[in-house]
Amino acid sequence: MRKTRDFHLSHAAFTLMELLVVIVILTVLSGMTFAVVVKVKQKAKETRCTNNLRQIGVAMGAYAADNNDNFPPNIEQESSDEMNETVWSAALVSRHYLPEPTHDNPFFLCPFDPAAADEYAEAYRSYAYNPGTADEMKEAIRGNVEGLATTILLAEWFEPDPYAPTAEHAVWDSEGWSIRTTGGLYKHHPGGTSGVLFYDLHAENVKACASLPSPETPVKWTFETK
Repeated sequence: MRKTRDFHLSHAAFTLMELLVVIVILTVLSGMTFAVVVKVKQKAKETRCTNNLRQIGVAMGAYAADNNDNFPPNIEQESSDEMNETVWSAALVSRHYLPEPTHDNPFFLCPFDPAAADEYAEAYRSYAYNPGTADEMKEAIRGNVEGLATTILLAEWFEPDPYAPTAEHAVWDSEGWSIRTTGGLYKHHPGGTSGVLFYDLHAENVKACASLPSPETPVKWTFETK
């Protein structure tokens, strides 16, 4: 009888140990699964940002095809009235190169922008325009650009960029914070990259660089004319 009792006690102890091992394994697997899910979500957001830039790039290409290969000015003055001006992003919409952004498709807004969680996210714009000139009412002449594939056309402009607006967020139908021709590219995405649309209209996530030009990358704001 004693032997039988000892057997049952040892069997119960072994089963408890097994249970603890299973719990530990499940905890580890749960943590690994969570990390994978986070990475998948981050990748989906990066892809969406790239697709936003590509969609805008298609619209820019269509505009250029209708306007002697020129991109729009940062500010298009429709009349002598200063209040009747159209910023580049609004011009693409008003001329029907792009639809008006919606809550389900806020394509002027990077998903990593904190404003993406806002109730009115579709009103915001994360991307600043580089027309290559200080004259905001002058068209960007793409045909004169050397290095189309390395010259920034649109770049993200929100925190942690030290020059990003903080008091209020840029909106797609207003000229505020719409133009940028200097500075760096900052870690807007968790992978340490920033979304960029180039003058050849390809979009990619570029490794952050605090200042441009830089010997670390051929990416640049300024362009030499042919």
